[in-house]
Amino acid sequence: LYQGATGKSYVVQTATKVVERCMHMTTEPGELMLDLTCGSGTSPFVAEQWGRRWIAIDTSRVPIALARQRLLTSCFPWYKLSQPSKGPAGGFVYERKLNRKGRDVGGLVPHVTLGSIANDEDPPKVTLVDRPEENKKITRVCGPFTVEATNQAAMSMEEDSEGASAQPQSSSPRAYLDRMIEVLRQSKSLSLPGNETLQLENVRPLADREYLHAEAVAKNGSEKTIAIAFGPEDGAIGSDYVFNAAMEAMQQGFGQLFLFGFAIQAKAREILEKMKIPTAYISMTPDVVMSDLLKTTKGSEIFSITGLPDVRQEDVEPAQHHAIERRAVVALARLLQPHI
Repeated sequence: LYQGATGKSYVVQTATKVVERCMHMTTEPGELMLDLTCGSGTSPFVAEQWGRRWIAIDTSRVPIALARQRLLTSCFPWYKLSQPSKGPAGGFVYERKLNRKGRDVGGLVPHVTLGSIANDEDPPKVTLVDRPEENKKITRVCGPFTVEATNQAAMSMEEDSEGASAQPQSSSPRAYLDRMIEVLRQSKSLSLPGNETLQLENVRPLADREYLHAEAVAKNGSEKTIAIAFGPEDGAIGSDYVFNAAMEAMQQGFGQLFLFGFAIQAKAREILEKMKIPTAYISMTPDVVMSDLLKTTKGSEIFSITGLPDVRQEDVEPAQHHAIERRAVVALARLLQPHI
């Protein structure tokens, strides 16, 4: 299974050719692939390359981190689409091609049989699904995906008088906020450009606040008391929440607002720099929900200050076999650095 798997990043990493063959035999472009033990992400990597949708699951945060990095740093060929309006679900384009030696190298090849030779018939053509037409002028990157983690629901060991089975107890919003504050106390160092760090000291919860959850003292040469707000446990921070949290921080006399979240909506990103109070978005890794299994060492990078890239769109001439009419030009990211 592992023959040809060069440059393995995981101890049981499977060769891509093995997964490719299985995927071509069992799925069509646009269909969904599920891998319950994804490891280093070979299955989602192959699914992304060949136009399949995918769901990848693993119980350890180590392979999840490896799979995420593998997908984010990979480039894929652009295969010509048979029906561009349907995307990969419409199928790829296959053509017959011969090399200089007269051998078939394209996706359509003749299936020569004894019957076709005896009857002097043109042999039927078969499709080799691993040879679609490729546009070598276009390089494709991984499509958008999310990384999510869940805690196992707490189970009550007590049974009621009727002998009913134990029911899971869902965690409350207060428990989620308490866990986030405790993790922030343990991993309180944020990396800044130029090998600088920002330390958060005296992290303590705030009571009777609608949008703010904690306050802390930020140290980076000077000290400033900041307000802290945590985004939802199972969603992205919205623009209304950013606005309301910033207004409440101003009313309470804070000099800056830190928004911690797993994701943030595009409109919410746009208004971060428009707030009257300096506001920074701090990205949290999904590992935070692992509670006591979470590593909180100096190099764990649980929290990171994210950048906002400068993006502009340009019109391009539509080419044959694909439906690109506009392209996005991404410049260097503008880091939303806290003003301490």
